[in-house]
Amino acid sequence: MAIPLSTLARLEEFPVSQIEMSGSQWVTQYRGQILPLIRLSVALEERRNHLLALQAPPSLDSPPLQVLVLNRDSGSFGLVVEQILDIVEDRADVKSPAPPSLAKAWAKA
Repeated sequence: MAIPLSTLARLEEFPVSQIEMSGSQWVTQYRGQILPLIRLSVALEERRNHLLALQAPPSLDSPPLQVLVLNRDSGSFGLVVEQILDIVEDRADVKSPAPPSLAKAWAKA
């Protein structure tokens, strides 16, 4: 998975005890603000199958969540991944308006 370096703010790990629910959305308090958390595995499944996934909170005995904190014009959000494997800066042949310099966050969904 490749993410534009300009949108990647931080790599974080949150204990599940810090995860809260806002309606059906996972959130956490982060630097004095509420950070919405999007599970990559759920987002990709919804995109492929157009299914609504149950957004239950993680069980308290789960390991800490690994999160890519991303900045967008409308604010920040966290992308929850199974595991962050590596980060490298690279150029990519992108066929969208994204900038060519990307930070590749190698992560399992």
